[in-house]
Amino acid sequence: MNGSKTRFSSARWVFTGTSMPGSATPNAQAVGRWFEAMPLTRNHWVAGGVLFGTFIIESWEMMILILNSGSIGAEFGLDAAQIGSLIGALFLGMIPGALIWGKLAEQTGA
Repeated sequence: MNGSKTRFSSARWVFTGTSMPGSATPNAQAVGRWFEAMPLTRNHWVAGGVLFGTFIIESWEMMILILNSGSIGAEFGLDAAQIGSLIGALFLGMIPGALIWGKLAEQTGA
């Protein structure tokens, strides 16, 4: 954060500046102050569960390829460099998916 300062006070980080250089400095406020009074609702748990499930599915997809890379290499006659390229292609393939689904989620408010 340009122009911002933090200090450690009472076991909390305190924001004492602004992100814009030269602008007025607000009163110091503890980071997370807005969340202290926020109730933890069922919606928070549902959102957390959905995100966790999505993470598990996404991780499992990568793990399957990595764990089976030896068999895949033997089946198609790939050397170690080609197997590495195959695994790298998985990650490169995630970029368009993230861009498309991210845009869709932004439009729908998800």
